[in-house]
Amino acid sequence: MTTLLTGGTVRSRFDEEAQRKTQERQRLGAALRELKVPDHYLGMVERLLELCPGADEMHRRATRIVMTALLSGVERGSTGLPLERDANDIGLLPEVNLLLETARRLDEEGAVFRDDRAQDFVDRFHAFRREGSAKPLIGTGRDYRPLIVDTGVLYTHKMAAMERRVATTLAGLLASPDVVATGQKRTRRVVKDVLGQMPFEMEEKERAEKLEALRIALPGRFAVISGGAGSGKTTIVLTILRVLHRLDSTAGGISVSDMALAAPTGKAAKRLDESITDQLDNLNTPYVDEFRQRLSEPKTLHRLLEYSPYFNEFRRNADRHLDAKLVVVDEASMVGLGMMQALVEALPDDGRLLLVGDAGQLPSVEAGAVFHDLSDVDAAPEQLAKRICILRGNYRVGDEEGADMIIEAAEEIRSGAATVEELERQGVMQRDKQVSADAGVRFFPVAELDTGEKVIGDVSTAEFLKRWWDLHYSAVLTPEGEQTALYRSQTTFDHDEQGRFSGKAEQALETLFETTASTQILCITRVGKRGSNALNRRMHNHYLRANVARRADADRFQPGEPVIITKNDYDQRVFNGDQGLVLYTRTPEEQNETSKRAKKRIVIVDGQGFRAVSFQKLKDRIEHAYALTVHKAQGSEYDHVAVVLPKLLEMPVRACEMGAGESSELAKRAVHPLMTRQILYTGLTRSITSVTVVGEAEVFDRGVLNSAGRYSGVGRRLKDSTKPAEQGAADRLEAMNDKTTRR
Repeated sequence: MTTLLTGGTVRSRFDEEAQRKTQERQRLGAALRELKVPDHYLGMVERLLELCPGADEMHRRATRIVMTALLSGVERGSTGLPLERDANDIGLLPEVNLLLETARRLDEEGAVFRDDRAQDFVDRFHAFRREGSAKPLIGTGRDYRPLIVDTGVLYTHKMAAMERRVATTLAGLLASPDVVATGQKRTRRVVKDVLGQMPFEMEEKERAEKLEALRIALPGRFAVISGGAGSGKTTIVLTILRVLHRLDSTAGGISVSDMALAAPTGKAAKRLDESITDQLDNLNTPYVDEFRQRLSEPKTLHRLLEYSPYFNEFRRNADRHLDAKLVVVDEASMVGLGMMQALVEALPDDGRLLLVGDAGQLPSVEAGAVFHDLSDVDAAPEQLAKRICILRGNYRVGDEEGADMIIEAAEEIRSGAATVEELERQGVMQRDKQVSADAGVRFFPVAELDTGEKVIGDVSTAEFLKRWWDLHYSAVLTPEGEQTALYRSQTTFDHDEQGRFSGKAEQALETLFETTASTQILCITRVGKRGSNALNRRMHNHYLRANVARRADADRFQPGEPVIITKNDYDQRVFNGDQGLVLYTRTPEEQNETSKRAKKRIVIVDGQGFRAVSFQKLKDRIEHAYALTVHKAQGSEYDHVAVVLPKLLEMPVRACEMGAGESSELAKRAVHPLMTRQILYTGLTRSITSVTVVGEAEVFDRGVLNSAGRYSGVGRRLKDSTKPAEQGAADRLEAMNDKTTRR
């Protein structure tokens, strides 16, 4: 019912202040969506502002903008925003400016935020937080408030508490006495024996590096091992486990059954399992059989901590610790702050933690860059610095001449100084418009109109994909000489009631999966004409055309196509990131029927071999896997990789954004925000033989200059490495409050 009373709907409809607020909220919502941040955060901001009814409107408006910018920054990876911008240009003012400029760019009329400056909003926020009316909303240190200013950084309470708990727990591990005396005669003898029984020949330089890694990682309860692709991280991990297994408990040894291996994703866990299994297969020592039988297979961190999707919490926690005395986490750069907190709190009182990863790779999808913090030797406190091992060797390259160029090119990218022209000059990359599987790094230049048509003197992405298909799919045959695309679509594989294969079926699957897993297209983004979604559609069409037995209007997922699981399904025991093939299979019951009908199922690989799972139950949780984002491919390894770059973005930019001497035409051309040196480095290092970078040289060059900057304060907090005893009660109270809030 419409009312004409003061403050009613008619008055509000024509109230200029109400209209301004509505317009501001609409523009902020559009800006958040543009930045890939949920716009429902705006409602949360408004509810929090209700805690300060006495604040004047100017302060409320500034706080609204600052809180929105903070939540945007956290959603995109930072744990908080420094009040003063840091060396990587991360801080409260840059984040507020990004929010405002994004809102302006999307405002066609240009009326909202037109005359507002980010600095004014930040100054008003600082003035407000010093007033008494701000106390219900903004606190400091260990206050229980929605917003916290701590160590010169603006946090949400949750992020500040998680950072503090992770830092204080790790500080406790670092302060513990050494548990292994590396100088003892017994320990030295075991180390010498283990290094003398490696599954490969070691040069003196490699032996020295491994001895140094053992000296750093063995003694304490916490250590970090960081190294690039091919640096031998898994070899070091296995060596540490073997040494600890050989030592008796009085010397700090640990039974292999008390060791746990984990990784952030199922794919990374499988890759770790494969690598360790390969090395154990090549060992010939009296201890290897016992070691192999008792070593648990690597698990995802969710499985290790016994995640309950129903309660949305981990069953292994501060009240119910893990049973393992040593936890090794591979691909630790992918672990966000929340998961790291859950892990360190679940360690037993005498537990040890070893983090292994590559600090040059992409940070976690969740907020935080914990591994990067912990592997920064220069910024680390003394107790941590002596527990950081940086591996600099290169031992993972293909057998073909030129494969080591991948590592060289990746390291140049990591340094932030590489360009296509410079890499060509150094001889580690070559421009080539032919798709090849020969070892090395190639730059395949493409250019295209919006319609995907060819451009004179160059080729389109569609033409590249056709050539990639012809080389890596059409030309690949089965041992029987059949084309793999046809073979996969027309062959039926028999299995038992549990979905397990054996005999010829298992052998055939091994060949198919090896062929599929040897090559991969990687994209920077999911969306856009060069995103994984679009490229998967094109490759799917190639599959349909190659498979003459299928109509062009056939189902979206054809038998023989590679797929990836996008959501966990605990009933089917498949998890986000698992990959497989859609194939025709038969159970014993289906084999005995007169029609011998087969069903379309998904065949995946787990710790026990190949397993068939229901296609019907998972068809809404799968996507084609011809092309994956680089994020999805972390923890994987392929023989041949194509890294497809996004197109340059055409962005209208205000004159005030341009730097000195920068033309308006140049300023309008920008690279995608995800285009960074970390994503390029990660993409290249997924391959061990050949890499083809597809796109424009300008996108590559400008991407190398960008860093995936985010704020993470765990390393900063660790500098205060002592924890007063009375803080324990406060931490426990915070944990209880946080748990109650989540529920």
